[in-house]
Amino acid sequence: VQGHVDNVGTIMDQWIDENSLFFKIAFPYEFMRYVVPKGFIAIDGTSLTVCDVHSEGEDGENWFTFMLVEYTQKKIILPSKKVGDTVNVEVDVLGKYSERAWEAFVPKMEALETKVKQLEARLQELEGGESNASATDNVNYGEPIGLSNVAAAATAPDSQQVKNDTEKWVRAEQSFINADDMRRDRKNTDGTEWVRTKQSFIDTQY
Repeated sequence: VQGHVDNVGTIMDQWIDENSLFFKIAFPYEFMRYVVPKGFIAIDGTSLTVCDVHSEGEDGENWFTFMLVEYTQKKIILPSKKVGDTVNVEVDVLGKYSERAWEAFVPKMEALETKVKQLEARLQELEGGESNASATDNVNYGEPIGLSNVAAAATAPDSQQVKNDTEKWVRAEQSFINADDMRRDRKNTDGTEWVRTKQSFIDTQY
């Protein structure tokens, strides 16, 4: 309990279930987002647990319920209140913290989504363009490459084969070709190639 009042609720109903006393409280819609089942709520300064929550929007019914066990009934003034009386309500401060954190996060998430869309558009533009690979390279980085193309490359004439000392990153396949050679002194040919030992691309044209 923080010790302040967020708003005032009105007792809509109350009933007894064995030794427990239940209350149904009408509450303003704008604060209902902070009230969740089994969550914290403070009523007239007493920290209690929410039972049920019902929210129909700004123009509908909005209420929640809570209950008092027999011991609690003897220690606080709530049992003396009747239907129609008002109670001071303090909502869960953790709900407010979560809302503030979410408000700060959403703009960053939207900016990231926008950036991803821009990068995807740029990627499609690059992959749909002409290849910059040399005549001796049989891997076209500008167009998607299927497994059948890779298999054909493996059996192609020596003049058209990918050099054994080159490890190429095929963007369309999201995989490496000739990735077995881990020598640091391995050479790389023209085109966009992924160097595993350096964890970076070389001869990148964009």
